[in-house]
Amino acid sequence: MNGIKDFILKYAYYPCIYFRNYIGYSIFKLKANFHIKDTEQTIDYILEHHPSVVRYGDGEYRVMSNSGNGFQNPNPELAKRLCEVLNSSSSNLIVCLPRTFVSCKGLTHFAKNFWYSFCYTNEELILSNTDTQKIYYDALFTRFYMDLKDKSKVASVVEKLKKIWDGMNVLIVEGEFSRLGVGNDLFDNAKSIRRIICPSQDAFSKYDQILSTTLQNATHGVDLILSALGMTATVLCYDLSKAGFWAIDIGHIDIEYSWFKMGAKHKCSVPGKAMGEINVTAEDNCNDANYISSIVATII
Repeated sequence: MNGIKDFILKYAYYPCIYFRNYIGYSIFKLKANFHIKDTEQTIDYILEHHPSVVRYGDGEYRVMSNSGNGFQNPNPELAKRLCEVLNSSSSNLIVCLPRTFVSCKGLTHFAKNFWYSFCYTNEELILSNTDTQKIYYDALFTRFYMDLKDKSKVASVVEKLKKIWDGMNVLIVEGEFSRLGVGNDLFDNAKSIRRIICPSQDAFSKYDQILSTTLQNATHGVDLILSALGMTATVLCYDLSKAGFWAIDIGHIDIEYSWFKMGAKHKCSVPGKAMGEINVTAEDNCNDANYISSIVATII
């Protein structure tokens, strides 16, 4: 009996769901007609113009609908701020949406199915909150590895990304278990690295303290602020840009880089780092001496 059920699921039910999502996604694309630069155009623009960067993905849109996820509780104020940032027209800020709102070409089957489903089921949420006439950049420029079928150009994308912080005094604002650059050489070309450690869950509940602490530390010779703090990073980078700082929401980049260096074929754990997408927790303590010495403030 189980064999018949598995056969029906594999060859009838799942293909029908995939086809339904694909049709819904195709209709979404026609309605939205978004203008979103691709990954390389996004990185090139950042390198040339040094804009602050905010990124919107499925998580940000879900929070805007007053939902939550594994590391951010529903929060009406955060939802309001995310709507504000999304519709910003600031000249020193670029707003990034997933390039998948335009095309899923070149993605793995799993990634395509995720975005087909998300766009189909959240069409009204996306279109009611997003200006379809605006020029956007690619929120997935930090997700440059795992979801691509052809990974032959990843190395060149990585080299471009590293130029963003090359020779810079960098302040990283991250979750407690993100540990950007620990265990790899991602930021080895930065002039210096300092860190502010924030809650790994529900970070927005400490937002005022996170912002004030970042502003206080950013005045001490910081060239660039990188934040990996979920949806809170989106609002933080916006507020930092208004205060005159160069700030980039860089979340996911470290895990993608780790997978790239590992040659990983599937999403898997990375030692010492938490990963909400596959429900992996990290050790409470990190004994890396460089990491410990780089911490200038802790907000937990």
